[in-house]
Amino acid sequence: MFYDCSHANLPGSFDLAVYNIHIYTLLQLADDAGRLSITTVQCSANVGDVNIQFHGGARFFFKPFVSGFSGQISDMIREKICPAIQQAINGSEETLQEIPVNITVDQYISLSIPLTSSPAVTHQSFELDIKGEFYSRSSPSEPPFSASVFDVPYAENYMLSVAASEFLVNSAAYAFLSSGALQINITDDMIPKSFLIHLNTSQFGAFIPQLRTLYPNMEMQVLLYASETPLFSFSSGVIDIHVPAAAKFSAVKPDGTLVPLFRLDVDGSFSGSARIDQNLTGAFQLKNLTLTLGSSEIGDFKTDTLEQMMAVMAVESVLPKLDAALKAGFPLPTLKGFRLINSQLLIKNGFVAIFTDVQDSLTGL
Repeated sequence: MFYDCSHANLPGSFDLAVYNIHIYTLLQLADDAGRLSITTVQCSANVGDVNIQFHGGARFFFKPFVSGFSGQISDMIREKICPAIQQAINGSEETLQEIPVNITVDQYISLSIPLTSSPAVTHQSFELDIKGEFYSRSSPSEPPFSASVFDVPYAENYMLSVAASEFLVNSAAYAFLSSGALQINITDDMIPKSFLIHLNTSQFGAFIPQLRTLYPNMEMQVLLYASETPLFSFSSGVIDIHVPAAAKFSAVKPDGTLVPLFRLDVDGSFSGSARIDQNLTGAFQLKNLTLTLGSSEIGDFKTDTLEQMMAVMAVESVLPKLDAALKAGFPLPTLKGFRLINSQLLIKNGFVAIFTDVQDSLTGL
């Protein structure tokens, strides 16, 4: 610090040293309508000693008053500490209240992440319990399944532990289903030319003879959609997916009019694993696929050959493309300016957990 005595022709400066500052602050973390809240419950401060060293021509003038200055300065510093802490906590509380509890993910779904209880604070950890749930933006409703409580094992060697239950993932699938997003119209130009069979009545007539008679040499179109919510289940190291679906086949007239033909009900199950490298990666394989005739406007027919063909298509075409995307991986969401390092993925019964350290992207700390 510098004190100017130029008006008295006694220019000089002084050094101020403050010793043994003790601050005791008690903060309360709570659940405020689903948001994290922080308030100051108690604050006290004590300043042990203040030492002032004057330099220059003014030192002889101020030296006799040092002892008096020291006490007053000590009291002034002590009185400023707790109000400054309170101001900082109030700023943090305002920031916390601005964090959204409901987040728009895309045009179909949103994510709700309210706290379910006040934070649990120990000498080892700080724990937040959140009910993460996805909703359809167009028709929000609760899914026909409920969330289950699960315990995440404490990992003392990692800075951060994050876990997600089957409920969170399955609520996303239900939200997409409710939004009408889990469906696609498949036309023949979307099928690779290397495929053995294409969407026309002549080729499908090999499996369904009446097609050639009723609708000869016509293009076909398929509406493929999830008939029920695809469900994920987590067990020790394994992710299982059950996908109930349906495929409505139609013939396409020259004027573009669709003629309903039949509906096939598809029940598929897949099994896979996931891990963390730089990104979240995984791989899946087909466990089972069954095909049954749900309804038909052209009469009954057997589906055995079609089932075998679809299983081959899934194994040789669909899954390799899926695995290629999963092998490249997906970046994990992080706070701006930080990145996750030394990450480990753990799949347990009912939930998946990530244990990781956090590093500043700029400083590497």
